[in-house]
This record gives sequence, structure tokens and C-alpha cells, in this order.
Amino acid sequence: MKRCDGQTEQTKEQPCSCDPENPECTPHTRLSVMLSEVPGLGLWRLDTQGWNAARELGAAVETITLAAGAGMMLPAVLRLEQRSSKQAGEGTKRFVVPVLDIIATPSQLVTGELGQRSARAALTPVPPAGPPPSIAEQVENAKAIESRKRTQSMPATGRAPRTAAEAKAPKRGSQDAPPPPDTGQVIDAVTTAIAETPPTVVDLASKEQLKILNRLLTDQGIGDSSVEGKQAKQDWCVAAIGHNLASAADLTPKECDDLIEILSPAEEPVDENLQQINEYYCQVSRDEMLADITQFLQRTTPLESLADLQTDEITAILAALTQREKGES
Repeated sequence: MKRCDGQTEQTKEQPCSCDPENPECTPHTRLSVMLSEVPGLGLWRLDTQGWNAARELGAAVETITLAAGAGMMLPAVLRLEQRSSKQAGEGTKRFVVPVLDIIATPSQLVTGELGQRSARAALTPVPPAGPPPSIAEQVENAKAIESRKRTQSMPATGRAPRTAAEAKAPKRGSQDAPPPPDTGQVIDAVTTAIAETPPTVVDLASKEQLKILNRLLTDQGIGDSSVEGKQAKQDWCVAAIGHNLASAADLTPKECDDLIEILSPAEEPVDENLQQINEYYCQVSRDEMLADITQFLQRTTPLESLADLQTDEITAILAALTQREKGES
């Protein structure tokens, strides 16, 4: 078992041997804060094991520590922020990250204005003191203080003192109040509940749907394979579906099907056999698909649409594509 802070392996008190690029230890961040609206000087501790929290909370704490060294107490807000991430081959995952927001502008931090204003509001100047009194004067002053022993004692009640068992016994007609919940147990329970909550997986369009959509956009002259062309395709999809997208890969299956239907040529009928031919040629342009089929059928005139194919021609094309797929596999 190892417990490393990035520099020292704490269980053996020796330099950390973990690979920085592939650490063996999981991040564990403990942050103690003072709650400004709660009486007393007690601390409330946050425990988290996320990589995002380890990186971001550390930067905020370092800023607060530097300010404290300069005599400034910086107010901050500790909140939970909803985030999401997406990786190749997986759906969108949603999770919670604790964030520490400092309530101060960079100008206030640099000039120290915040610390000066806080000091004037919280501290009262101490008047200059004169020379300390002599020992004789201190003795005389002490004699003038009324001793607590001289105060009138409380009258006796006449009742015998209770035994230890009687003191522990609950009063008649009353019920023992349940003990207050342990703060640490409550925080651990909330942290465990958040960690065990399964991430929400959003149903997204398949790779085959996105390939067909990309080919149809190119055929319609909407964008190309360049960075600007891909952005133009995304902008067109956003305008068509009516809401923002991080990328075209965030389209749902229904949204992708609706866009394909809008872009598909109206003269081509919806037929399962023609759809199968379309899916086979999804990685090439429409013109290249028609040219390949024209050459295979040995037509004297170029094929202008799949709708022009005869039934026997469709059967021959499907048989040839099946043989071609077997040969490629």
C-alpha cells in the first residue's frame, strides 16, 4: 500500500516512487473550510477522490494561502458543479466536481485592498498604553477586587444529593433525545451516494448514420473535409434541429435520421434493397457510387439515380456486393 503526496511516500517516509505519467495512487483531496455564517471557529471538511478536484482545488487553496501569508482572509464559495465528458466508443458521462470560487477580483488581490477593508471593518484600534503599574500598585488594585468567596452563597434546597444511577436515569414522562448525527458520517454517506450514482448515458447516432449524413452534406455542397468545412456542416445541423451541438457526434439517432431524410434526393424511393446499396457506398460520394454501378452493369449511358435501376439489376448488384464483402473479409 502506498500513500504519496507527489513528493514523499508517507507510510515509509521516503521519496515517492510513483511514475508521474502513470501513478499507482488514486487522488484523495481533503479540504477544511470555516463556515462564515456558523458560530464558532470549527472547521468543515470536504473529502473527494476526483482528478478534476485535485487539480482545481489545489490552485484555489494556493492562492488563499498566499493571501493569508500577507495578512488577508479571502472569502470563498464552495459549490458542486455539474459536468459531462465523452470518450470514443462511450456515451456522455455526467458527474459532479467540487469547486472553490474566491470572492475577489485580481485587482483586489494584487493591491491588498480586500485585506485592508476587512481589517478596518473587523478590528478596533488599541489605544496607546502608558507605563506599566508597579508591583505595589498591582497589589493594591487586587485588594480592591471583590472576591468571589465573599459573594452570598445559594440557599440550601434541603434535598439529598442524587446518586450516579439517578442522575443517568431519564426524567419521568420524558424521552431521551436521539444523539445528533456525526458530521463526518453524513459527509461520507453523501460522497458514497454521489460515487455510486451511475452516469447518465445518452443514446447517440451510430457511426453508419453519421457517415451517410456526412456524405449527403458533401453532395449538397455543405462543407468539406477541412476544419472550416466541418464547422459549416455542424452549423447547418444546429440550424436544422434548433439547438446547439458540441459536435455532430452528439446527434441522437432520430435527429440524424431526420437530417438524412431532409438531405436525401426526393426522386430516390425508400426501398430496403436501395438502402442497403446506399449503406455500402456510405464512405464515397454519390457520383462515385453511380459511376461504379454504371461500370458494373456495363451501361451505355451513365446512371443518374438508383431509382432508374430495374429489379434484375438491383438483384445483380446486391449479389456482387455480397461477394465483394466476403472477399474483403
